[in-house]
Amino acid sequence: MNFGEIQGPFIADVAALIFSFLDIPDKQSTAQVCRFWRSISYLPSLWRDVTVILPLDCTEELVRSLNRRKITRVNCSRANANDLSFLFSYLPGITHLSLSGCPHVTELFLKREIPKLYELQQLSFRRCCGLSDAVLEACGPCLKKLTSFTLEDCDNITEIGFKNFVKHLCNLEVLDLTWCEGLTDGCLKTLGECCVNIFRLSLRGCDWVTEVGVRHLVENLKELAELDFKWSHGINDATVKLVAKNLPGILSLDVKDCPFVTSDGIKLVTQLLPKLKHLSFGGGDHLHFANSVQDIETMFLDIAHLTELRCLAFDFCDCISNSAMQGLIRNLPNLTMLDVGYMETVSDDTADLIGTHMQKLESLSLSSQKLADRGVAAIASKLTKLKSLDLRNCEISNSGMARMAPNLKNLKSLILSSHSKLTNVGVKCIASFAKNLTSLDLMDCCGVSNPGVAILAFNLTKLRQLNLSFCKRVSNNGICEVGRYLKELRQLTLDHTGITDRGFVYVSRHLPKLISLGVEGCKISDKGLSNAAGSLSNLEELDLGSNLITDVGIHQAVSHLKGLTDMTLTGCMTITDASIESIVKEMPCLTHLGIESCLKITEESVERLRETSRSTISFF
Repeated sequence: MNFGEIQGPFIADVAALIFSFLDIPDKQSTAQVCRFWRSISYLPSLWRDVTVILPLDCTEELVRSLNRRKITRVNCSRANANDLSFLFSYLPGITHLSLSGCPHVTELFLKREIPKLYELQQLSFRRCCGLSDAVLEACGPCLKKLTSFTLEDCDNITEIGFKNFVKHLCNLEVLDLTWCEGLTDGCLKTLGECCVNIFRLSLRGCDWVTEVGVRHLVENLKELAELDFKWSHGINDATVKLVAKNLPGILSLDVKDCPFVTSDGIKLVTQLLPKLKHLSFGGGDHLHFANSVQDIETMFLDIAHLTELRCLAFDFCDCISNSAMQGLIRNLPNLTMLDVGYMETVSDDTADLIGTHMQKLESLSLSSQKLADRGVAAIASKLTKLKSLDLRNCEISNSGMARMAPNLKNLKSLILSSHSKLTNVGVKCIASFAKNLTSLDLMDCCGVSNPGVAILAFNLTKLRQLNLSFCKRVSNNGICEVGRYLKELRQLTLDHTGITDRGFVYVSRHLPKLISLGVEGCKISDKGLSNAAGSLSNLEELDLGSNLITDVGIHQAVSHLKGLTDMTLTGCMTITDASIESIVKEMPCLTHLGIESCLKITEESVERLRETSRSTISFF
């Protein structure tokens, strides 16, 4: 008698219901129990809207299992043409596809295969050197169902290819052109004429955008609700005024790090966009943000009238007075995210006021040396919905952490970098109460040492990101505890700590899910690098910086680091041109190589490699 017969006729339905509450790793585990459980675990209804990240060692069996589960959302960051050919042949109905890096996927392949994916609704290219105008021109007429398109950091795309692509995309609703430097204002004209349904547009880092291009947008894209200009140096007050006057339905505007947007532009936003829900501004090394302190005071009084605001981020100066800041806090009780950058006037009283009036906050970032124990204790006790808390550069002591930590049980992300008074005693408080943390940043907390790290590792087993850089009292013993207990870690930053080969090799061998590792400024030798590399085949990002590493160590390591997409070498004084030639030649997935203060590497060699390599090489 089989298992199904023992359990009765409804076992499959009951099992499917139970499995529907499992997360993805648990569903994968249940599929290993027996054939019957696998058949239930692979029901397409249990995998609807799941995005699969294609692993480096993609197999035929995996792709067939994706087909059985009717998975249509795939993220491919390190795939080659063979992987993608097999994937597309078994999953022709892909609806969501993200291609990131993939330096050995050629223009010819993309031009031939992507147009066949007629069901695509969302398509994303990031740093794809094989992407070209010709590929976009081939795709445009075939991807009629496309509603979301991302073109990030793709330097090969020009105005011609972009225009010929978007003119076919009448259903496009979301477009991201972050760091696309080959486009022009003319692209925005075509976009405005052909894609009138766009409601979300990101032009981050697009210095080519000017008032001329934005005018084309605002005249045609009347559905636009979210507009992101962050890092775009061509944006100024006149551009902001154009947006605010012509698009009264805008709900989200980001002009952070746009150095020519001043307080005058922000005041126009507050007057013309009363329904705004997200506003971000400041930063960008403003030389002239406001004519006077009074202008800033007036601007913040105007912001306080934006009662629909849910997210507010600003970073520009210390000129805001306590009274203006208090008015802002009292009048915006519905904020769920607040980021004030570094502001010296933020004090314990400010924090107490935030806790009293902004109890819907889920994300809070405050940075000030006047913010100390009383203020952070008030925040923690009153803001019960907080999921993310950034308190870098504050004056929090162990006593303050003891008062604060018991109220951090729901927190997911905590940044406490540059806390000179925080020691292992305070760290123990975090470890005892904040057990749901998935991200912890203790950069430059010089009072934290190995025992504190060991306590964290033993208690915070859900951590996926950990930053201990510049914690100079942390060495091998503490890091080995990290490797022993933090099996969910994806990102580990250990720059300028006391670890040597032993700690480096240990975490490399014991953290199988690690995708990003930083050991710049650590005493890693050729032997340590070679021994660790054999366990880092799945690593995507590696930062190295050691005088003990030579060409021999690099040559031995690169044969194992086949999955690396991003590598940075800083202060490796003994490596030569032979090392970077070996890296570029032996790492098939590499999209970026950063070289800084490596004095034996020549500019001539870098230029020669730039001409032939598919990777971007930064040299300082």
